[in-house]
Amino acid sequence: MSNTAGVRLAVNGKTDIGRVRDENEDAIRCHAHADLAFAYVVIADGMGGYNGGALASKIAVDTVSQVLDGLVTPIFLACTPDQQNLMIHSAIHNTINHANQSIIDAKHENPQFAHMGTTLVLAVVWQDQLVVAHIGDSRAYLWSAAGIVQVTKDHSVVQDMIDAGALTEEEARVSDVRNHITRALGVTDDIEPTIQTL
Repeated sequence: MSNTAGVRLAVNGKTDIGRVRDENEDAIRCHAHADLAFAYVVIADGMGGYNGGALASKIAVDTVSQVLDGLVTPIFLACTPDQQNLMIHSAIHNTINHANQSIIDAKHENPQFAHMGTTLVLAVVWQDQLVVAHIGDSRAYLWSAAGIVQVTKDHSVVQDMIDAGALTEEEARVSDVRNHITRALGVTDDIEPTIQTL
C-alpha cells in the first residue's frame, strides 16, 4: 500500500486457468510503491501450448516489470506532470517492443516454441493518472461507484467485424472466430500497443 497526499493504492492479482485448458499459461505481476502514489499491474495470457504460452507470458511480464520497477527515479520525480506522462508512455511502448523481440528471439532459440506468443494488458497508476496499454484480447476494466466499464477494445477479428458493422456483439459471442486475435507479442517484428491515459 502507498499513501501520498491522500492517495492510497493497493494492488493485488490472481490468474485463473479457466474451464478449457489443462495448464495455466497466464503470468501476472503487480507492485505498489511503498512511499509514492505509483503502482502497476501487468497480465499476459500466453498462447501456443502450455510450455510455449507460459514462457511467452513470463518473458512479457518479466520484461515489463523490470522497466516499470526502475521508472520512478529522481529525474522522473523532478519532471512536470506532462513530462512524467510522456515518460510513462515511452517506457511502456519501449518495454512492450522489447518484450516482443525477446519472445521472437526465444522462438528462434527453441523451435519447439515456434507458435508461442502472448496477449498483454497493463495498468500504471501515477498520482491521479491511470495509463492502460494492451495487445490482443486481454482486457482492462475500470471499477468505480458508477459500475464496471471496459476501457480496452480487443484486437480481434470479431471486434474488427463489430466495428465495421458486419457483426453484432451478440453474434460475436458465438462466432467461430471469436478467439482469433489480430495482435499479440511474439508474432511479428512490428507491434503497436494501444496506450491511453485516464
